[in-house]
Amino acid sequence: MLIYSDRYDVSGVPANKIQRILQHDWNHLVRNKGVLDSPNYLKERGKPVIALWGFGFEHAGHTPELVRSIVQFFRQSTPGGVYVMGGAPSCWRLSEGDADRHSDFVNMWLNEFDAISPWTIGRYKDEQEADAFAESKMKGDVELIKKRNEETGRRVDYIPVVLPGGSVSLNLSLKFAVTMLILVSLFVFVGIQFI
Repeated sequence: MLIYSDRYDVSGVPANKIQRILQHDWNHLVRNKGVLDSPNYLKERGKPVIALWGFGFEHAGHTPELVRSIVQFFRQSTPGGVYVMGGAPSCWRLSEGDADRHSDFVNMWLNEFDAISPWTIGRYKDEQEADAFAESKMKGDVELIKKRNEETGRRVDYIPVVLPGGSVSLNLSLKFAVTMLILVSLFVFVGIQFI
């Protein structure tokens, strides 16, 4: 059985267009396509899962208010509510490195999302660096979320992104794989421009 959910990656989309695009698409999927009617749509805590990626990164031009408004749209427009996973910068808790420096982003992540999923791809290159990253970043993330969950009674899950590695040698040339990646990226980019 195929299980699916919707994930929106707003990386590179102008901040002044994001909300309109997401609202238009989600309303279309729910009202016209009936995506939530499928028994195969992923649910967590009995609610359909939506993942929002690309918010809160340095120089992205997002504000905590924009993200709050978008999350509230999904919660209010989805029959029965929604479980919202936020794809966060790897340094979301510290507001450094890849994260926006706005002081309210940390509270926004903790108060608005049901799950925080920090982007860790490219943040370490070997097992030793992965261990150091887990100790310096992830351990503090888990401790903060656990403390906040205990204090508020509201449960926020922690789902760090893990890249196990990969290979393009499965009877594909690197040139073909790169060409396909470029075509898929171009298709996604062009598709977003016409929404």
